[in-house]
Amino acid sequence: MATTWRYRLKTMKYITYIILLLVSLNTWANVFEKDKALENLEHMKAREYFSPDSSGLYTGVRSEVFKLQLETQYQAAITAFINHTKSGATERSYQELVKKSISTFKRDMLDTEDAVRVATNFEKLMDAIGLFSSGGAINIWMYGFDPTKG
Repeated sequence: MATTWRYRLKTMKYITYIILLLVSLNTWANVFEKDKALENLEHMKAREYFSPDSSGLYTGVRSEVFKLQLETQYQAAITAFINHTKSGATERSYQELVKKSISTFKRDMLDTEDAVRVATNFEKLMDAIGLFSSGGAINIWMYGFDPTKG
């Protein structure tokens, strides 16, 4: 009988070690992902997004004043994502941040080419943090509805 209890205690000890190891690995993976996301976001802050691209497919915002306004808004969105990432964001909170940040861009003030550029830039932001879905926020902003919701 005493042998059975010793065996159970030994087994529980090993199970506890395994659980602690798995929790530790998960924590390190999350730290790595967070660090990578912050690195990606900081890299994104260093460039312009509404200037003509080298492929010639996007001609850029024509008005320098409006271009500066859009760049400022997008840089503010990147900064918000950096701060949000540092505070330990969740998928849902990131989706809410996408919704809030993209709504600062007035869709009816943009021509189609510039609106597509805004949407594409937010998709790049999502890629930088590993967010797979905006929860429909980009589609609703772009089209007024979410076409994925049938």
